[in-house]
Amino acid sequence: MGVPSPGIRLDLRDGFNNSIIGIGTSSQTAAEAQAGAIKYDPGSQSLYLSDGTVWKKLSAHVIRTYVIGDINSGTQSFANNASTVIQNWREQEDLLGSFNPTTGVFTAPRDGTYTMAVIATFSSSPVSANSFMQLELVSPSAIVKSQSSYYGAGTFQASVLCSGSFNLLSGQTLQAVLTHTLGGTKNLRTGYCNLSILEN
Repeated sequence: MGVPSPGIRLDLRDGFNNSIIGIGTSSQTAAEAQAGAIKYDPGSQSLYLSDGTVWKKLSAHVIRTYVIGDINSGTQSFANNASTVIQNWREQEDLLGSFNPTTGVFTAPRDGTYTMAVIATFSSSPVSANSFMQLELVSPSAIVKSQSSYYGAGTFQASVLCSGSFNLLSGQTLQAVLTHTLGGTKNLRTGYCNLSILEN
């Protein structure tokens, strides 16, 4: 106890710098370890408890991904008929630090299903007839698209909303890509653009 190199696999660390319990791995069967033994499995990154017959995985409350962001700066520009990743988000919430607001890229912290929803609105400006504003949510294996079409010309706030669910492996990414043919370069309107990402 409280030594840097314990002679057994249970390490009750000192209360000065490491006031935690360190539990090691074991290749023993549950019967060999006997009831009440605990081991750590680095493969599943989980703790197991022996009941004397089998190893039972200990459950834990997993903090799930929850990201909320908005746009509070209209400095990023979107050229006509070009696809551009929406960047420079302002994070309101990001429990696991899995979203890079500067680049607009979300990285899955673990294998799972993630739902992303984005609404993008341009500042009021001239809109060409027979034009569109398209939002794509892009992962390595799937793309979800949504489009707002404008048949008559005018001056107003063009907007589009897109949402979708994605099966991602740990380390895979999601990002929102905006394309428009409204005519001229556009800027997002602050306070009217939002992003959310939830782990299902």
